[in-house]
Amino acid sequence: MKTLVLVDGDILAYTAGAAVERETRWDDDTFTLAADLDEAKDAFVTMLTKAKKEAEAADAAPVICFTPSGPTFRHALWPTYKEGRKRKPLVHKALVAWAEEEYRAVIKPGLEADDVLGILATHPNNRKFRKVIVTGDKDLRQIPCDILDIKRNELVTVTEEEGEALFLLQTLTGDPADNYPGCPGIGPKRAEGIVKLGWPGIVTAYEKAKLTEEDALVQARLARILRFDDYDHKKKEVKFWEPK
Repeated sequence: MKTLVLVDGDILAYTAGAAVERETRWDDDTFTLAADLDEAKDAFVTMLTKAKKEAEAADAAPVICFTPSGPTFRHALWPTYKEGRKRKPLVHKALVAWAEEEYRAVIKPGLEADDVLGILATHPNNRKFRKVIVTGDKDLRQIPCDILDIKRNELVTVTEEEGEALFLLQTLTGDPADNYPGCPGIGPKRAEGIVKLGWPGIVTAYEKAKLTEEDALVQARLARILRFDDYDHKKKEVKFWEPK
């Protein structure tokens, strides 16, 4: 079976760009920051080559996904989504433009790279492939396929049940890195027990926190990494998750 390597381009571009920044102090009061784009390209290629080897797909032509500039559908749900994030590296924009020319790149307006990865990994046309998502983002472990986590140096296989459990867990715990709160007072340990009760248990947890099922739904829709069936491919619109 051939392997389809799906790459989180946001992670690679950020890591490669940040790695080549150099700060120079000229005197007590003057500092400059510089970066070499060619060095960033080399770092990007090195990480990608290493990742393909670790994914046991060294000869595969990767598909690299990026998040476009501007707001995504999650900002409409939660205006402060990802607010307060660090700046991007100096060469980030140029590095992404180069990667789009150099590789097969996929960008969908209004969707994050994570969502595009999830859609491609669950696309019916890709059933014939072994799918590997290369990322450093734990959120992608919602998607049932092989995940190469380059931050934690591990290759794992995620089942449908494991992916759904993580999605519901993040509905409760939120994600400080993405700046959405989840259910107040619910940490990962308590969330694990609540997830076993399914959606009714999650709604009860929100109601105990003086919130509503609608509040829980908003957090679920923020947390969910899109799959093929979560997107209307003709209208190019998200089909928001509904409890079954």
